[in-house]
Amino acid sequence: MRSRKIDPMHNLSIRETRDLLPSARQAVEDLLGRKLDDDEEVGIWASLSHQAPAGPARKEAWDRLNQHLDLMASKAVEAPIDELERLAEEVADEVRHGRR
Repeated sequence: MRSRKIDPMHNLSIRETRDLLPSARQAVEDLLGRKLDDDEEVGIWASLSHQAPAGPARKEAWDRLNQHLDLMASKAVEAPIDELERLAEEVADEVRHGRR
């Protein structure tokens, strides 16, 4: 495993689809397996591969994830349940059938 420090800002690129060169757009569409709409944004994030944490570090990562999920859930408490269900169905439909 490499131990090189990388600046996160140099590993993230977000572009509007309409601004991509045709070759770049085609490459992203090939990766995604679908056509992109002009009003979409494309984000690319490069990172070094690494092994999953083990032992105490794994437990700590799990605890941090649960704390973050609890925080997100606390922000959704005031949202109407029918709105949350509609959003969940919309996302599930997009995942199953692609963007329309």
